[in-house]
Amino acid sequence: MADYTKAELDEAHQALTSTLQKCEKVQESSKLGASQRTLLERRIKALRISLALIEEKLEGTPNVGNDIVAMAGQLHSLIEQAVIPLRAEVDAVIRQSVVDDVHVERLLDNLLNYAGHSEEALALFKRLGRYYYDQNPELVASYVMAYRDLYDSDDENKDENRQ
Repeated sequence: MADYTKAELDEAHQALTSTLQKCEKVQESSKLGASQRTLLERRIKALRISLALIEEKLEGTPNVGNDIVAMAGQLHSLIEQAVIPLRAEVDAVIRQSVVDDVHVERLLDNLLNYAGHSEEALALFKRLGRYYYDQNPELVASYVMAYRDLYDSDDENKDENRQ
């Protein structure tokens, strides 16, 4: 297991806390569909677990979650593996000119899950959104807003508001 400095743990704690607050803010919104709400609830639970583990480490208490922290280091690889079938599905939707809202919404849900953690997933999310925008702009716009609520940083939002 990797050892992290107090500064690294503090920075991670701050970033996760910010993300948790954004997720909880989105959760209060009634704009989410059932699958988006379920996904968000799972993210919130994972963030709370991660924060608790970091807090244990910062307090110096014995951490029974060492294995979990070690597995978190492998997360990027797992995300990239999860994106592979999504790439094929996005390609098929666009190639076959699919116009099924349920199918596209399910695919956007899956991509949204990874878009904040993978450049490829984000590119696929954007590509599918651009393709489907003419068919259902409201659907695509709701996913763009969900992405912004989940993944845009507070600093970026402040910069946008100044312009």
